[in-house]
Amino acid sequence: MQATDRVIALVELFDTDTAQPGTPEFDAQPKLFNVSARAQAGTGENVLIAGFVLNGNMPRRLLLRGIGPTLAGFGVPGVLPNPQLKLFDNSGKVIAENDDWSTAPNGSAILAANGTKLGTLTLDARDAVLLVTLAPAAYTVQVSGVNGTSGVALIEIYDSP
Repeated sequence: MQATDRVIALVELFDTDTAQPGTPEFDAQPKLFNVSARAQAGTGENVLIAGFVLNGNMPRRLLLRGIGPTLAGFGVPGVLPNPQLKLFDNSGKVIAENDDWSTAPNGSAILAANGTKLGTLTLDARDAVLLVTLAPAAYTVQVSGVNGTSGVALIEIYDSP
């Protein structure tokens, strides 16, 4: 593959449970816990994007992460040196953002949710983390580089109790 080649991928996951939220049948069903993707995060139209939809009638607490520097510890070359996360609602409005999890206003909650760990490694202070509670709706989260940088990043969406 040439350096100028672009690879665009779309992965869709659907939870087809039919039980109503709040019922014993719903609680007994397995649920999707995490979705993640590792890809090149660029600038402009080439930022790393993940869209997701929360169904049901109750808010959900989610942990969203944009990881770059920590990946170097796993031997990943060309990592995004300083990722930033932006969370958009379905109208395209930014509703939360983070650059450097260590400066997040809810840093203690992120620590309590173990949101600063990738396996046994603690995330680099420059990695981005959001811990949010969201109403059922469609959302988009984007990972890009601070100051227009680019590189390999990992985007993750976790259901967080």
